[in-house]
Amino acid sequence: MANYYRLKDNFSLRGWEKLPYAIVEEKSGVAVFVDNKYFNALNLY
Repeated sequence: MANYYRLKDNFSLRGWEKLPYAIVEEKSGVAVFVDNKYFNALNLY
C-alpha cells in the first residue's frame, strides 16, 4: 500500500516573491512556510 500526502479542501499551496513556499488555510488565511523540497513533494499530487 502506497503512502501519499493529500491537502484537505480548505488548504492550498501558495507562494509570494520573497516567501515562495507556503501552505495556506483558506478560511483563516494562516500560512505555514515550508522548504522547497516539502513544497515540491506536496505539489506533485
